[in-house]
Amino acid sequence: MAELNRHHFVPQYYLRNFAVDCGPTGPRRIGLFNIPRGLFVRSASIKAQAKRRKLYGDAATETAARAPRSAKMSAERNANLSRN
Repeated sequence: MAELNRHHFVPQYYLRNFAVDCGPTGPRRIGLFNIPRGLFVRSASIKAQAKRRKLYGDAATETAARAPRSAKMSAERNANLSRN
């Protein structure tokens, strides 16, 4: 259930378009600049970026209901990008 408490305010499928591979079997990662700390992170996990705990409240059922719509939007966006 802890997974349902993590809400991304920037969809992960947007961040994946800026990601680079970290080796043949490694996960895709992004570069990150932390403005308050003035720190550049060369290889940051997409899963841990642009999220807040319980951003949309405490309703885990609402998050579960949003997941299929988000997956559909991601698939449609990827299909549109591959056409161009």
